[in-house]
Amino acid sequence: MKIFGLFGKKNAPQIKNNPSQSTFPSQQAQDTSKKIDAIESEMSAEFRKNISAGVSSVFLEEPTIPTADSFPQLIEESAILFASGQTTAAKELLEHLIKKTANTPLQEQLVWWMLFDLLQTECMPAAFEKLALEYANHFETSPPQWLDHQPQITSHGNAPYKLTFSGKLIAESLPQLEKLRTAGYEYKRVCLHFEAITEIDTISCTELLDVILSWQAHGCELTLSGAESLADQIRDLTLHTNAEHTNGAWLLLIELLRLMNNAEAHDEICINYSIAFEVSPPQFIAPAGVNASNANDFFIMPTLIISPVEAVLQALIKHASTQSTLIIDCSQLIRVEFTAVLPLLNGLSKLGENKTVELHNMNFLVAVLLKLIGGERNLSIFTRRL
Repeated sequence: MKIFGLFGKKNAPQIKNNPSQSTFPSQQAQDTSKKIDAIESEMSAEFRKNISAGVSSVFLEEPTIPTADSFPQLIEESAILFASGQTTAAKELLEHLIKKTANTPLQEQLVWWMLFDLLQTECMPAAFEKLALEYANHFETSPPQWLDHQPQITSHGNAPYKLTFSGKLIAESLPQLEKLRTAGYEYKRVCLHFEAITEIDTISCTELLDVILSWQAHGCELTLSGAESLADQIRDLTLHTNAEHTNGAWLLLIELLRLMNNAEAHDEICINYSIAFEVSPPQFIAPAGVNASNANDFFIMPTLIISPVEAVLQALIKHASTQSTLIIDCSQLIRVEFTAVLPLLNGLSKLGENKTVELHNMNFLVAVLLKLIGGERNLSIFTRRL
């Protein structure tokens, strides 16, 4: 779902080679700066009043009931509180808002989604589950699901599907791997991220190999990221496990080396494989339609963006130089510090002078904040799937 239009504002057009629209005009920058100053001043005064009264929340024990005009502003205020590190205050404000009447059904659901994201990022599964039950009763529909560390598929626009494997890839992961196998049949491009795998066993090696071979048989183009790290783990697994149980692990290692187009390492492992199992190893065939670089198609935002933002922007500039469309994956991004928002948006707008900039899989708290500060900038923001 696109964030533009959540508050009834006009949807900004795509960035398409228009410097006058992609950059932030000086007058607009001044207006935004004044708006931020006013918000900060009002928040600071409220914080001082609450601190003197011994109240931890941004609002008093008997908060004012939101009016039709104030409801969108309170939604934005909760995003600012979260960005400013006032997580408890943001949580209490959102909990207050879900009990009130919103202007539109979309605004009503947005408040719930923001609260779900806050509970997820603060790792509060019990509160999340309680809210999910309330959501299901209130809207008579399925609530958002708690996101664990299972592999996830995300995709938007012309980008390939991204599969990020995180944590343990072991026998218990077989149902998830089977789901990924069938999902991959529908798409021509899949990006596999292996960097976050902390453990892998021989059973999941066999299943993962079968999934990869099935995708290739269906003509799927693969992009590998972190394959070297996974290959090292599999090498270690074959050294410390009886050979009779490691055939699948050896074959997965051989296939990964082939997909990385590492003929020398492939041949060396194949010799060891033939000695261990007394069979002919798979032949090396140069991969077609496979890219083993982690700098292809996606730029993955860090978990937290704080001031100064120069390091993030420099990495974005380097990545953008090889891309016709700058696709930024925000699935790991939890928070953008309030003081970092404007310089980050300025940098993204400058990058958008000559290409389209798309931010994908963004949580609702950050999306509302960027829309508030960015105004009508020409950036495409897509929130995460529910």
